[in-house]
Amino acid sequence: MLRSPLLYAQTALLGVLLMLMFAPGYLPHEQWAVAAYLVVLIVVLVALLFVRRALKWRYPV
Repeated sequence: MLRSPLLYAQTALLGVLLMLMFAPGYLPHEQWAVAAYLVVLIVVLVALLFVRRALKWRYPV
């Protein structure tokens, strides 16, 4: 399980989510930047949910 590509994907997505949590302080206060940030945040969260579901399905521990 520890060498699974799904686990690597989950770890990478969690790292991206952590970076996105610290990003709002550095964003320009323009409408397109805020909209792009929210779109990326939603995409990362949905991808993380799918990867977690796939991990639970593949390795039911």
